[in-house]
Amino acid sequence: MRKAILFFAAMLVMSSAVMAEDHVMAATHGSKKSADEAAPKVLSVSLKEAQDYAIKQNRSLKNASLAVQEAYAQRWQTIAAMLPQVDGSYSYSNYLGYSATLSMMGADVNINMPNVGALGATATIGINGQGIVGVLLNNVAIKMKKIALEKSENELRSSVMSAYVSVLALQSITGLLDSSLVNIQDLEQMTQNAVNVGAAEQTSADQIRVRVNTLKNNINAQKRNVELATNSLKVLLDVPVETELVLTENMDEVLSPERVLDLLSQNFAIENNLNYQLLQQQVELAKRNVHMAGWARTKSITAKEVCV
Repeated sequence: MRKAILFFAAMLVMSSAVMAEDHVMAATHGSKKSADEAAPKVLSVSLKEAQDYAIKQNRSLKNASLAVQEAYAQRWQTIAAMLPQVDGSYSYSNYLGYSATLSMMGADVNINMPNVGALGATATIGINGQGIVGVLLNNVAIKMKKIALEKSENELRSSVMSAYVSVLALQSITGLLDSSLVNIQDLEQMTQNAVNVGAAEQTSADQIRVRVNTLKNNINAQKRNVELATNSLKVLLDVPVETELVLTENMDEVLSPERVLDLLSQNFAIENNLNYQLLQQQVELAKRNVHMAGWARTKSITAKEVCV
């Protein structure tokens, strides 16, 4: 009985710690929830703002966040199976004033049927090693869900950055082509004027005109590439195609030497790698499963109290 009390005390301490952690988790997710707002007609974002906006709007990340909450609920389900269980019952019989008459030794005896009620309660508690290891397994599962969520966020940030830089690069190339088009059009006009006064042949003007048309086709193709890259970024941000997307940072700001030097100055730590952390948790999960199999051969501690 003493062992049962010790187990019960340990379960109370564990459940209180879990409850505190779950309250923090619920508050965190509650702060992230917001009502769906209408998509803006014009969206001006820097790279950091685009990444944060994508994380807020991404449906896959929302599902991953719900998976973390589901893991917390599963842990509570495992703990609840080891907490005291109380069952109550109540029965009541009413004979509506019915009475019975019995003849005993030549005399009639009237017997009134009384109302009858019964109340019962049963309290049971069952603790075993498998249940405790099951809670530890749930803890590992929660950590894995959190790591997977963080990994998905990092991958989305990387995808947004690639799309953001692609749009900036294509816009820069289009701007250079537009400048070249202005220069070559000026050259075309000068050559045509020279042809008109007989200082040049028409063939030279025609060749430059072909170059102008070729450059215009390249610019139109480049503009389509810009539109395609912008739409790809809109998909990551989960905004409609009709929304005008304005990038507030230029290529020099995004790919500044300070950022590159900052990345080069950081030391590589394998412990911070999310894939490595997931592998560690998988190893821990395998160990817990071995413990679970070992506890399957042990006995359970059960206490039962019946009150009538």
